[in-house]
Amino acid sequence: MDCKRAQKLSEQYISGNLPQEELPEYLSHIKSCPVCRESLVTDYSIATAIEQLNKGEDFSVDYSNEISQKLIRSSQFLVHKRRLLYVKRVVIAALLIVVLVLVVGSATKKTWYYLPENSTESLRLKHYGIPQDYDPVWVEISELNNEAVAKLRELASLGGIPDE
Repeated sequence: MDCKRAQKLSEQYISGNLPQEELPEYLSHIKSCPVCRESLVTDYSIATAIEQLNKGEDFSVDYSNEISQKLIRSSQFLVHKRRLLYVKRVVIAALLIVVLVLVVGSATKKTWYYLPENSTESLRLKHYGIPQDYDPVWVEISELNNEAVAKLRELASLGGIPDE
């Protein structure tokens, strides 16, 4: 930023209307250019004195210190804004990773089904979040399992096998 542009933006900075996208470059120039800084102190002193005069307030003692404090607060605001932006990016990246892990994890979830004893093959199906009640293999295995448990209970009640 050149001195001419910085001096034009000083009025907006003093009134608090400087666009945020202009603020970093403006502050950098004001910190590095003693001429523009002195011009800013002068402009601030005049604007503040006129405002105090219109309001009937006592004049400030140290306009230079006031504008220095305002510049410090502006610099702190920029640091806070950058940190917040960094934190937002980290949180968004973490959320994307979690969502990706959940999506990939649920899409590759595998369920193993074993056929009855007399079969020598095992059957592997990928389970993509379909409820077990709608999975025909699961329903059949579940029914066979229930039948086997019922038979075991019947035998146990007759004294054929010990009940555990």
